[in-house]
Amino acid sequence: MALENCPISELIENDNTYMNRIKHRKDLMNAHPIETYQCNDVCEPAVLELYEWMMGTYLPTRFPTMYQALSAGQVPQDVKLTTGLGPCLHNIPANTYIPLSAPSGTSALYSLGANIDTDILLLLPSSTSSDNIPIYHLQAYVTCFPSGFATQDKLGLPLAGIHKPVPGYKEKLEKSMDRFFAKMECGRAVRRVNWSVTTNDLLYSQGGNHDTYLDPRSRETLSPADQDGTVDWKGLRYLQHSTATLKFNSGRSLKIYGAPPDPRLRRPATRFPVPSRRGRLV
Repeated sequence: MALENCPISELIENDNTYMNRIKHRKDLMNAHPIETYQCNDVCEPAVLELYEWMMGTYLPTRFPTMYQALSAGQVPQDVKLTTGLGPCLHNIPANTYIPLSAPSGTSALYSLGANIDTDILLLLPSSTSSDNIPIYHLQAYVTCFPSGFATQDKLGLPLAGIHKPVPGYKEKLEKSMDRFFAKMECGRAVRRVNWSVTTNDLLYSQGGNHDTYLDPRSRETLSPADQDGTVDWKGLRYLQHSTATLKFNSGRSLKIYGAPPDPRLRRPATRFPVPSRRGRLV
């Protein structure tokens, strides 16, 4: 799985695009609440635990120049009068004040998404395999920047269901992934870095980003006979249902996976309009 240990200090990262990205995230959550954040009842305690740790401990400790923990006596009087806030977290760049506890899992997810430039998905052990291994299901998320998938369609699904479109997942990865999650230790963080090529610069894209133009069945402008025809690929290899491994002289190799067709691609590449374009990291 190409995982590496991740220091807790690198769990969240910020840069000088923070304010633009946070505004973008708020716009998306306000326009598409179901698509960007949801919480199943079973996951509410976990979401609230994450929220209280993130707002009360992690953010003010890791980014003290961006987030400041305030006691009730440190909250400005005008803020206290209009909001009734007691102890809270001051988001200094945005000049907003965030309560240290949330009334519900959904409101906690919104606040996390509106103050942290990171998508968060929570999985819980919600079923058991035939060999008694806990199976993790997606039970809550705040995901503003999906790349070609609809997170709401995956809510409640196990890892195997979430990754159903991935070639070979069930045969090669399902059991090892379930075992890996079951053995995760409290307080340990790991990470994996992925990269992909997209055909647009949109951060919020619930459809598209899996290029099927070369597959005639995806082109409704063609006649039915042409849609069902074959393509002469010549020297080009189309990875719709397969993989290819590139080997380099250094001894390293790169395995490329082809995504299967997505029925949503019969609509425009992005299912919903977005208020702004991709921010550039510098």
